[in-house]
Amino acid sequence: VLSPLALAELLEAVLVPALVGRNVHAGRSRLAGRVGEEIMDPRLSLYDDPHRPMGPGAAWFDAEGVPTRRLDLVRDGVLAGFAYDLRTAYRFGADPTGSAVRGGYGGAPSTGFHTLVLEGPVADVMANTAIYVRSVVGAHTANTITGDFSVEVSNPSFIEGGAFTTPVRTAMWGGNVFDLLSRVEGVSTETRTVGEMVLPALRVAG
Repeated sequence: VLSPLALAELLEAVLVPALVGRNVHAGRSRLAGRVGEEIMDPRLSLYDDPHRPMGPGAAWFDAEGVPTRRLDLVRDGVLAGFAYDLRTAYRFGADPTGSAVRGGYGGAPSTGFHTLVLEGPVADVMANTAIYVRSVVGAHTANTITGDFSVEVSNPSFIEGGAFTTPVRTAMWGGNVFDLLSRVEGVSTETRTVGEMVLPALRVAG
């Protein structure tokens, strides 16, 4: 079971950059040319909702003055599109998606996201025996193109019957982010805002 924080760390390192138009057209995204294909569990959807009440990046206009709108990135497991700012959209013949953001008051606009929301099949993710991953160390070393990662699991613990039981002294975890998102058993009802993302806890098989 991945906590919202652990899930955010892996998504931020691999999936989020893969959905940026500039990376797609530069050959730095595994998702290039795959619009319309199933890329994760068909019960999962990922979208950017800049009009979400109290969203971390809520805005009616992006950093370039383009009106914002909900941007479906993955709909029912199928890749629906990518994010573009004005410059990237013009360069590659795409439509701007109102996805320009600034890193600070003095920063130049670049493609980003306002409020990324992940939705999936709601379940009691704590009901059955599993290892609960609170966070990971080293997500930044993941291969952003293939999705492969090898991280240290920070403060993990076994869960049984909905309760935390035995802590795990130390653990390493290797896998692939895209494969992980295809092996989902359920997501929690509760969500947490982490950076620009609103995420549930995620239970994966195996």
